[in-house]
Amino acid sequence: MIEDFDGFLKVLNPDLSAGEHVLVLLYQRGKAGASYEELYAWARPPMRRNLRRTMARLVDGLRYAHARRDHFTITRRGMVCVEEHRLVTPG
Repeated sequence: MIEDFDGFLKVLNPDLSAGEHVLVLLYQRGKAGASYEELYAWARPPMRRNLRRTMARLVDGLRYAHARRDHFTITRRGMVCVEEHRLVTPG
């Protein structure tokens, strides 16, 4: 689902929504989380325009992520969402 190219994470499923895309990235990063700049770089170009809105929805609306300044980590609720919707596959 995600391939790591020397620190550049690429989500391989083109059918994910912007929110799902970010959740998968945060899931992959685990407790380390990711900065806004990293998420911006890893997002597909059409997603970048509304990335701040996407992050606000994940943090404030759905509570799938936690923000500290411009650094984001996935919450347990976000992990459950990723796992239940099978947004990542083992291996």
